[in-house]
Amino acid sequence: MKNNATDAESYKSSTESSLNSSEKAADILQRNSDETQSEGIYQLPAIICLKIQRYDGATSDGQFHGKGVASFQEGHKYKGIFSKGLMHGHGTFTQANGVKYEGDFVCNVPMGQGTYTWLDGSTYMGEVYRGIRQRMGTYKCAKHGVSYKGQWHQGKRHGKGTVYYNEEETSWYEGDWVMNKREGQGERCYSSGNIYTGEWRNNLRHGEGTMNWMELGQQYVGTWQNGIQHGLGTYIWILKRVNGSQYAQSNQYQGQFFEGRRHGKGTFYYAGGAIYTGEWRNNKKHGKGKLTAGSGRVFECEFDEDVMIAGLNENKAPPPLGILPLSESDSSILGPDMALNIECILDKIPKRDRESERRQVEFVVLSHHMELRLIYGFYSRLGCSHPPDNIFLLSRLQFWRLLKDCYIHRHGVTLTQIDRFIREEAGLAEIHSPFTSMQRHEFLMALVIVALYIYKKDMM
Repeated sequence: MKNNATDAESYKSSTESSLNSSEKAADILQRNSDETQSEGIYQLPAIICLKIQRYDGATSDGQFHGKGVASFQEGHKYKGIFSKGLMHGHGTFTQANGVKYEGDFVCNVPMGQGTYTWLDGSTYMGEVYRGIRQRMGTYKCAKHGVSYKGQWHQGKRHGKGTVYYNEEETSWYEGDWVMNKREGQGERCYSSGNIYTGEWRNNLRHGEGTMNWMELGQQYVGTWQNGIQHGLGTYIWILKRVNGSQYAQSNQYQGQFFEGRRHGKGTFYYAGGAIYTGEWRNNKKHGKGKLTAGSGRVFECEFDEDVMIAGLNENKAPPPLGILPLSESDSSILGPDMALNIECILDKIPKRDRESERRQVEFVVLSHHMELRLIYGFYSRLGCSHPPDNIFLLSRLQFWRLLKDCYIHRHGVTLTQIDRFIREEAGLAEIHSPFTSMQRHEFLMALVIVALYIYKKDMM
């Protein structure tokens, strides 16, 4: 030491009370202990200075004053500016466990601009008030790859700020914070590319907001509650289209949601132009509703778990699924792509029964239109690359695969015989190529013909 032992003892005695005042700062710093380790945010260390063991540096009037280095009995060290026996000015304080603070001190307390560095390389750089993160600062966690830049209050993220949840910065949140939680207005981008913009509460989507699922091509705009869709909203299934696509718009639902599902009153706008308005339960049409075709014809009906069970307007028959060629009819309740031409079959039964038979067939197809659309879509995608307008057409080969999966051959008939029977009943003479495409209405007609062939004896 630069001073003799007697002077050192006097320095120790004169400064011990002032250095012990930093215990108050330690209490303040401990209030930061509820920072969540799961997001990699370390609490700021408490600076505990009990007794000075060694001092090398400038003095004035028997007190530490100017540049100096102090060592404490607990193993802590301070190198920096002293003023009248106190750490006051710019300095570096290193705790016995290796955690370091470099920045401004005011009367033994970290205050002003400073940087905390932890042993694993995590850092906080910004403003410090009474040893606590306050106002503007940046925290980076070396262990978890989390970083935050923005406003702080009482050691917690509070105000406006941006957090990145990974080193690649593909997962982030930018917006309002309230005491370490996402709350208020904010935008959240997930590592998958999905983006939510809107209101938050207690780290969950809550209030009005918009969610975009990029890969799925879906969007929800409306009310959220505790992280899920709840209340009024609009859900859109976005279809990629090019010029000449058969769809004029995307599927869209507007109405009530309950715990993430379509539930209550709502309207579904089909891409083909049809509209359903009525009651929903657990994502399915359930209860009374109204179907409107693209032509404007209206059919009131009742559904049970997406299956039509009754027509409610007794004096008005349900709009047929179509008996005219596709290019001449828009009477299908779900659009012209579901039109059904079965005149070739009806001609084989007595004339007086044709109308009732047609209605029966149309009613069955209409009751299962969602399942039929899903089946057509699934098999039309087998072994195919993604088309530019997201529209797939079923090939004959894919249709044969469907028949095989349904074990049609177990009814004592081969796929070749079934194909020939379909061609004969439809009045088609040519032999199809396996890669010939089938429109939806052709697919439906083929299914009706197959059903007729298999269950003809039962019908008789």
